[in-house]
Amino acid sequence: MAQRVNDLPGQTAVVNAVKAASEVLGNTPEVCRRSYIHPALIDLYLDGRFDEAWNRGAHSEPVREHLGESERIFLGLLRQVRYASSSTTASTKSS
Repeated sequence: MAQRVNDLPGQTAVVNAVKAASEVLGNTPEVCRRSYIHPALIDLYLDGRFDEAWNRGAHSEPVREHLGESERIFLGLLRQVRYASSSTTASTKSS
């Protein structure tokens, strides 16, 4: 398992990314983070697993005419997160 990025540069990168997204979306960083950014994406980044998850997403989602390449990969990444989350919940309930 990759090591979590708890250092100031990692946290600063997250803050800067949220700020940039909020400017594009026309919202405050707080609204942007709460409403538009899946919390698992930040966790993947801080855990040092974002690149690995992105690459898996690239191979897991079929090509779709109405999605661009990055949208397709992102959809695959979010499906992985959802699957991992539901697997964790199921194993916790069965314990």
